[in-house]
Amino acid sequence: MKVFTYFFFSEGGKSSKQKRALPALAMSVLKNPKVQEAVVDKGLEVMNRLVDKQLRIIDEAQEKASNFLAKEVSIAIQLDNLRIANVTS
Repeated sequence: MKVFTYFFFSEGGKSSKQKRALPALAMSVLKNPKVQEAVVDKGLEVMNRLVDKQLRIIDEAQEKASNFLAKEVSIAIQLDNLRIANVTS
């Protein structure tokens, strides 16, 4: 798979004729079916990585919530001394 890099030039770098040639060149390259296929493949690869990352984040959040809910929490209240103690394990 070939990788194409596009460069954008500042005002002082290239003439306006060359600036117009770059989009025309890009359009002619993008009309190539092999380039279109490569672009779609790369897009799918990036989307798959993003979905996998989001699913990992969801799994981690569910595990944290499960661990939190599994903790046993007890509260000891002593009314004679008006003292409240939180005991967690």
